[in-house]
Formats: sequence, C-alpha cells, structure tokens
Amino acid sequence: MAESADRPVTSSERQAKFETTSGIATRRVYTIEDLEGFDPARDLGQPGEFPYTRGIHPSMYRGRLWTLRPITGFMGGPMSNSRLKELLKMGQTGIHVVPDLPTYRGLDSDHPRSRGEVGRNGVAFDTLADMEELFDGIPLDQISVSFSTWGVILFAMLAAVAEKQGVPRERLRGTTQNDVILYHHSCHFFDLGLRTNLKLFADLVEYTTRNVPGWHPVSISGYNCREGGCSAAQEIAFALGDATAYIDAVLPRGLDVDEFVPKFSFMLCSHSHFFEEIAKMRAIRRMWARLMKERYGANNPRTQQFKFHTQTSGAALTAQQPSNNIIRSTLHALAGVLGGTQSMHVSCYDEAYGLPTDESIRLSVNTQNILAYEAGIVDAVDPLGGSYYVEALTNELEARASAILEEIEAQGGMVAATLNGWVQKQKAEYARKLQQEIDSGERVIVGVNAFRREDEPPIESVFTIPPSFEGEKIARLQRIKATRDHKAVERSLFGLEQACRVGVNTFDATLETVKTYATLGEIYDVYRRVWGDIPREEILVSLRL
Repeated sequence: MAESADRPVTSSERQAKFETTSGIATRRVYTIEDLEGFDPARDLGQPGEFPYTRGIHPSMYRGRLWTLRPITGFMGGPMSNSRLKELLKMGQTGIHVVPDLPTYRGLDSDHPRSRGEVGRNGVAFDTLADMEELFDGIPLDQISVSFSTWGVILFAMLAAVAEKQGVPRERLRGTTQNDVILYHHSCHFFDLGLRTNLKLFADLVEYTTRNVPGWHPVSISGYNCREGGCSAAQEIAFALGDATAYIDAVLPRGLDVDEFVPKFSFMLCSHSHFFEEIAKMRAIRRMWARLMKERYGANNPRTQQFKFHTQTSGAALTAQQPSNNIIRSTLHALAGVLGGTQSMHVSCYDEAYGLPTDESIRLSVNTQNILAYEAGIVDAVDPLGGSYYVEALTNELEARASAILEEIEAQGGMVAATLNGWVQKQKAEYARKLQQEIDSGERVIVGVNAFRREDEPPIESVFTIPPSFEGEKIARLQRIKATRDHKAVERSLFGLEQACRVGVNTFDATLETVKTYATLGEIYDVYRRVWGDIPREEILVSLRL
C-alpha cells in the first residue's frame, strides 16, 4: 500500500516536492503502512489518559471551552483597564497583560534609556500605582491573570493589589511567563545575567508552589522561539529543553516534581502549516508525559499533563493586503483548537502596523467565539485522532524533536547551549533558509510574493500612542516619588538587598518593597548591586547572532 501511495501518478503534479515548514516531506497519500511500529494503545490512548496524545481531559471542550485570553497592554494602567473591561463584556475569560520594553529591561519610565519606548508596546509599570490602576474595578478573585514577564516584581505588585481588594493571596489564579532562558536565546531584551534570572525564577516557583496553589509560576514559550525563527520540531525541542533546565533549577529548593511541575504551563505558536501545527501539539503533549514519567519519575497525572496556551502567529501576518491576515489567524486558531489548547490569543490582522485597534481586537475575540459556538469543531474530542497523515506527522515531529534534544544534552543542557550561542545559531540558520524560500518564491505568501495588487489601498486605521503620553507618565512617576514615604522606601530596599545577599527567597522582601511604592528601577538597582549587570560574554553572544 505504501508503494502504491508513493508511485508516480499519471498526471503531473504542480510542484517537484511537497513538505511542511519543518522540511518534512509529504506523501501523496497515507496508509496504515506509514505507521510502522505504531501501537494505538501505547502511543495514542484515550483522551485524559497517559500519554495524553489526544488531550489532557477526557471530555475536553465538551466539558469546558478553552480560555479566551487576548493579549492586552499599552500606555498606562487606566488606558489598558478600559480595554480590559470592554473585552470582558465581549466574552474574554482570562486576562493577559504585556509590559512595555523599559519594564522588561528593569528601567523606570524616566530613565534615559526608556526614551521613546514608554507604553509603546505594553503597560509601563513603574510602581504599585500602575498595577492598582490596571485592575481598578476588576475583582482578582473572579478571573485569572497572565503576565508576559519574569521574576517576582509584577506578581508582588498583583499580590499587593489583591490585598487591597480584600482577596486572599491563595485565591489568585494566573500565570507569570517567567521563561528566563527564552529571553536570552530568543528575545534579546533581557535585564540581568541568566544565572541571576534563574535564581529569581526559582524564587517565584518556590513561593507560589508553597503559598498560591492557583498560580502558574512559568509559561515556557515555544511561541517566542518560533516567531524568532525556528521550525515546529525545534519549537518542541527548545521548549522541552528549557523546561528540563527549570526543573533542575528548582529541585535543590527541596520541592518534589509532583509538587511544583503541575504548576508549569507552556505557550505554543500556531503557524501556517495547518496539519503540522496540530501534529506538533499532539507530539509535544506525548513527549512531555513520557519525559516526566521516565526521566523524573513523576507519579502525579497532573505532572505528566502538558498544559498550554496557544497564540496564533504574528510573524506570519503581513503588512501587504492586511485583511488576508483575518483568514490566516482563523486557520491558525482552528489548528490550536484541534490541537487541544487550554487557552488562546488570536493575533490581530493589523499587528504588522502596530498595536491592535479596538475593532481588530474585537474581531480577534469573536474569531474564537465563532469557532467555539458555531463551527461544531468542539463536539468530538480529538476529531483528527487516528488519521494516517496526522499520526504519521506526529510521530515524525516527535522523532525530529527527540534528535534535537539529544544535541542539546550534548551541549550540556539548555543553559549551556544558550550561553555558548548554539541555540541562537540553530534558529538563525532555519530563519535564513525560510526567508530564502520566500524571496525566491518557492514558498508562496499571498500578497507578498504572489497574487499582489499594484493599487493596494492603505490600511484604514492604525493604533497610535499620543506623543504626550511619555511626558505625562514621567511627570506622574515624579509626583509619586515626591510624595511617598522616603524612609519606608529606604528601609524596604535595604531589606530586599539583605535578602538578596543572604540568598533567601526574595518574594516577601519584594512584596514589602512594592507596597512602599518603590519603583521597579530601584528594585533592579538592588539586583545589580548584589549580582552585577549582564555579563559581557552574554551580550556578545547575542550580538554575534
């Protein structure tokens, strides 16, 4: 049967080869013979059962839909608060907040290096006041909150706001991305040395594991790896490589894997090759279950279950003919649902031009509502399970990702592979190859290298940040600095510095510090005094690549 499937057909085919974005050759037709060695009971199983290939819950979306978690964040707390409230009225069921670039870099809005970036691509978090304004009128015991950041500072601010709302800390639900290795190999706006960030990473994992049962202290992001240039197989391997490094960083804290790993979550990209993305999600779910059971001896089923958020690709969206991006994002979202995601953000059609407008973010939310309530795709669990093609593609992605993980282990693990530039080199090589295929026309991108319009009209509306915002934000920060209790700020920063020098968990000291309206930049100044700035060799690795 396999020979028949690959035998040349009488009519000519329209291209010499068919393959996925990972370079996996696609056969003309798939049969049972393409699943050699495949054991359905062992490799597929039932939904909600090991190895969870078909999903982590027996009823999946028949029991509960995925969380609609659009990403939000721009300017200051009041502006993003207004958009959050509007989205919640539209059916958003989870909050995902992105900080601005200075916040990522540990800088206050009035720092010279923040100029031109304040509130541009996220919320400018300087002090607790910004978090208070962001969640004004939003009860923190009634919705889960996710932050695209790392370390303990923003979670400490959120905990302080919850305290003011009368919400017990243990009732907080949500996620801190906290994927510090990722930001060294894929995002390059890291704030401290990698080993310092790993210490702060472990602080948050330890504290929330012991005290905040509903908080996920890390969301390991294959998404950012993929958007920065890597294949589906590399996305799997780099995400799992990061995850094992994190587990190994936390184990010395005296926690068992079955205590803290159930709180780990992941974020995956849903890109343009529909079936490859579905197969990728199924493959990584199976690989994680086996990794937890076989390498770490995990006995808790929740430890073995791969929980993930999906974000549809932003890099696949184009500035040319931007309305086409509505179709792209819908297909990406459909793949995420069929792949078994637990939450999702659908990238907006105008993101190639800037932050989403109110209109485009509403369309993003309703894309998910239509998939959930009109399309009938949620009624059967894993409807593509058992497809010869999907199962063969799942197996092949698992095999390729496993081979990459072996290379990572040969480098000494993900931390070593990041610090020596190996991961960055692999990504750069793949990105270069993909761009060459687009430039040559071998890989068709509608509106970019094919089906173009010479008379393309400009996009009708683009979201812009008022030029006056940065100055207003700086003036507000300076007013807070002038009116806060300066002695309380000094005492709290001294206490934080002592906690950092002694080596204890820094969360409690950070919480007391943010309550005095000490700034994010002042807290980072403490970090840098104790642990130093980014090592020169880490900067050079990122610059070389």
